[in-house]
Amino acid sequence: MKKWFAMVLCLCLLIPSVAFADVLGEYPVSDEVITLTGWGVLPTSSMVDDFNENPAFQELEKITGVHVDWECVTEDGSAEKRALRLAQGDLPDIFFRGALTDEEVTSLAGTGQLIDLSGMIEEYAPNFNALMERDETIRLAISDSTGAIYALPQVTTSSLTEHMIINTRWLDNLGLEIPQTVDELYEVLKAFKEQDANGNGDPNDEIPMSACGLNQLNYLMHAFKVYPDNYYGMFVYPGTSEVQCSYIADGMKDAMKYLKKLYDEGLLDPESFSQNQDTYTAKGTADTLGYLTVAGAFVNVGNELHWDYQGLAPFPDSEGNRLTNKRASCGGNQFAITSNCENPEAALRYVDYLYSEEGTTLAWMGVEGVSWEWMDEEKTTWHWLKPDDLTMNQFRHSYAIQGGVGYPSAHPIYFESSMWDRQEDPIEASLDTEQFRKPATDCGVLLWPTIKWSVEDSETLSFILPDCQTYYTASAVDFITGVRDIDADWDEYINTLKSMGIEEAIAMCQTAYDNYMVQINEA
Repeated sequence: MKKWFAMVLCLCLLIPSVAFADVLGEYPVSDEVITLTGWGVLPTSSMVDDFNENPAFQELEKITGVHVDWECVTEDGSAEKRALRLAQGDLPDIFFRGALTDEEVTSLAGTGQLIDLSGMIEEYAPNFNALMERDETIRLAISDSTGAIYALPQVTTSSLTEHMIINTRWLDNLGLEIPQTVDELYEVLKAFKEQDANGNGDPNDEIPMSACGLNQLNYLMHAFKVYPDNYYGMFVYPGTSEVQCSYIADGMKDAMKYLKKLYDEGLLDPESFSQNQDTYTAKGTADTLGYLTVAGAFVNVGNELHWDYQGLAPFPDSEGNRLTNKRASCGGNQFAITSNCENPEAALRYVDYLYSEEGTTLAWMGVEGVSWEWMDEEKTTWHWLKPDDLTMNQFRHSYAIQGGVGYPSAHPIYFESSMWDRQEDPIEASLDTEQFRKPATDCGVLLWPTIKWSVEDSETLSFILPDCQTYYTASAVDFITGVRDIDADWDEYINTLKSMGIEEAIAMCQTAYDNYMVQINEA
C-alpha cells in the first residue's frame, strides 16, 4: 500500500444548465457511521491502492457518514478480475466504478443479485432524480423493458472526448492547409512522409499517422458511413429509421481499402495494431507524429507540443455530411447495489451526493484546499495544487474520483456554477474549444441510443455480438495489413458474419430502436 501518498495529500437533446440547489437531501445519512463493502476499479495512473487513500473518497465519507471497505483492482485486467469476483458468488454491497457490462448487469439482475433501484430513486436519490427530470433520455438509457433500473450511470457532457488531431506546425513547415476530405488527408500524409515535416533535418523520422489499436481509426471510418465505435457497430443514419451494422455496411469495404492504402504506402504506422500506450506516447513526445487520435493532445504528445495540433471535424461522407457519434446523455453501469447489502437506502444516498452540484465538484476536482484552490477572492478562477513529482494524470486519478474508468457522477458543466470552465490551467481549458474537440463535437449526432435489454434479448445478443465483434476486429486488421485480400475474401467475410447471426442481431436492434423512438416521442 502506498501509505506515503496519504501523507502527501447538433441533432439530439442537450442537457441545459441546471440551477439546482447545492445538494438535495440531508447528510450525513445517519447519526451513526454506516459501513458497506465495495468493489471498484482504480484508474491506470492512480498512485493509491485503495479508494480510502484518495482525499476525495475520504471527504465523501466525512460528508455522508458512510464508510466503505473497498476491494480495489487495477484497470489492467479488470474485466477478468471482475468476472472472477462475480463467479465467486459472495458479492460486495456495492459496485462503484465497477465497469459492469450490460450482460453482467442483466445476468445478475436475472438471478436477483442486484437491487432494482427504480422505486427508490425519487426518495433516496433526489439529485440523480432531478437530472432524469431534466432529460428523459437518461431514464430511458438505464431502464430495462420492464422499467427496472439496476445500475446508475455516468452522466456525460455532450463534448466528445477522443478526437482526431493534426500537427499544424508540420503543415506550416510544408506550406499545406488543414485537409478537408480523406483524399486531401492522403496527400498531406504523403507530404509528411516524403519531406522533413518536423524540421529537424531528418526527412525520414516522421510518422504521418499512428494509432494505438484499431479503435482509434474508427473516427476516420465515419467518412465512409460506418461507425464501429457504436454498440457493436449499430447505427441509424440521419434521416432514416433503418438499423444497420457497420461490420457489414456497404461503406466498410471502402474504409478497409482506404486504410490499406495508407498502410501499404507507409503512411499508417505499421505498429498501430501492436504498440502500447507508452510506445505511442513516446513517439508523440519525440515530435514524430503528424496525425493521431487522442482524448487530449497533451496526453500523447506532452504539454509543450500540445499547442502544435488542431482538432479535426469528421471528414465528409459520400452525401457531404460530416458526422460523428454524439455522446449519449449517460453511459455505463457505474454503480449498483447487490442483494447482499443490508442498508441499500444508505448506499443509494451515498452515491447520490456525487450527482449534486457540490458532489460533481468533489468528483471532478477533489477537495478544495487539497487538490485545488481559488486564485482570487471573487472566485472567478481556480487552479490545481498538483505536487511537482506527479503527472497530471497521476494527480487527478489519485486526488479526485473522475478519470480513467467511468464513475457515478455528473459533470460540473451541467450546473450554474460551471466550475470546470473556471479553471486556470490553459491546457485543460483548451480541450473543448475550436482548437481541439469542438469541431468534432459540433458534428455529433446520436447515431445509436443507449438501450437496456431484457434478460432474454441480452442472452441472445451476448451469444451473437461479442463473437461478431471479435471476428470483425481480427478481419479488419488482416485486411488493412494485407494478411487477407479485401476483394478476394470480402464475400467470405460477410457470409461468415451472417452465419454467426449478425442479421438476427440487427433485427432485434431494429425492434428495440423502434420502441425507443416511440418512448422518446411520447416523453
